[in-house]
Amino acid sequence: MLAVATFWPHFMIHKSYKHNLVENAANPAVSRLFWGTAIAWIIFACHTGYGGLLNRFLNCYAFRVLSRISYSTNMAHFILLLHNSGRRRVPVWFDIFAWIQVFFADYGIGTTLGLLVFLIFESPICLVSQLYLLKGFSKKTMPPSVHIINKSK
Repeated sequence: MLAVATFWPHFMIHKSYKHNLVENAANPAVSRLFWGTAIAWIIFACHTGYGGLLNRFLNCYAFRVLSRISYSTNMAHFILLLHNSGRRRVPVWFDIFAWIQVFFADYGIGTTLGLLVFLIFESPICLVSQLYLLKGFSKKTMPPSVHIINKSK
């Protein structure tokens, strides 16, 4: 299914292709369904232990960190796009150099904002949740003030 979703439109780019209404409508309607089903199957196979080498590759620690940073970048980038579209006062004319410049500026600022959001908010919140919520309160993870209160009883 992943191959069908990926390579189905390949034959449509040739000059000898004669456009067919049914094929042109079926490609966008079915390819996203096939792509999502194939990705869901890969996740299910990795979760149940049948992922093999792909499971080991996808469970690398670097992917965990990159996924957290990319989620923060996605959230910060939306705010950046809203800001940029809100400050426009005149229509934008297409100029390839200007659009390349806007792309790299948005990419750099969005990535930097995402990294800052990750370091300031998400990383400390994950640390606190791991220490207190997931492991529970034990004497090793309790703050010193709780030990003092317990000694007085």
